[in-house]
Amino acid sequence: MAYSPQSRLVCHSDDRDRRLALRCAFASPEEWKRPAFHGSTEAPRSISRGRGGTAALVAWDPVRQRQVWRRPVPTNVSGGVMATAGNLVFQGSIDNSFNAFDARTGKVLWSFDTKAPTIAPPISYSAKGRQYVTVLTGSGGSLVLKGDVFGKYAIGYREQARRVLTFVLYGKQTLPDASPYRFEPVPDPGYLARPEAEARGLGIYAQTCIMCHGRDGDGSGGNAPDLRASPMILDSQAFATVVREGVLRRQGMPRFDDLTETMVEDIRAYLRMLAHKAASESRER
Repeated sequence: MAYSPQSRLVCHSDDRDRRLALRCAFASPEEWKRPAFHGSTEAPRSISRGRGGTAALVAWDPVRQRQVWRRPVPTNVSGGVMATAGNLVFQGSIDNSFNAFDARTGKVLWSFDTKAPTIAPPISYSAKGRQYVTVLTGSGGSLVLKGDVFGKYAIGYREQARRVLTFVLYGKQTLPDASPYRFEPVPDPGYLARPEAEARGLGIYAQTCIMCHGRDGDGSGGNAPDLRASPMILDSQAFATVVREGVLRRQGMPRFDDLTETMVEDIRAYLRMLAHKAASESRER
């Protein structure tokens, strides 16, 4: 949120999606350890896809305790907010826009196509007498848990542009067009359905992988690759070196050395099922 001394309003993101609850634990980097897997390998009855919910940029009068204006934003994902002394409120959006609003009325005064989701809170500063506004583009984190709420705003892990954008009055720079995400399922001619293993794999996946790769393995929040298109899921040994041995730790993929070989194979069975299903749906379209 941000407070505007000029309008005397508090501007904040209002996320009405109440079905997602996360608990955070704080510890120093030296103290933190990833909890060992201790859950059930049975498939959960359901995993929410994050449907529903809305969000908006809201201006609140803290003295009169009332809402002054409200501007809905796409989906239930709302960006960070900044207010400036020029009676402006800045906020980015999942729809690849960075916007400046009138702090008193909420009217859109300016918008820029960032060619990527812009969720981070912007900052403002002065250098040599000129004011600048800077913001990061790209999305990640637990947005993937919201899954298919993105719809047409699907975000590719490798395709999305992660940039630092800086704005100044009368700036004239433009950005290249964004690379669209195109799902290409990995060919798996040897796939055979294994319902029991796939069900167990879903249970393990839901407790170890879903935070980054999403319910359907598609990484739609932009935080991790689409596993349905990964050749790693076709080879048992290659998959194990990633999951159990941590060969991709430097790329951000943690090591799950507490999982047994059977558990890792069950996860792989679940992912192969997802890839096979997605490939079938792609051919039908």
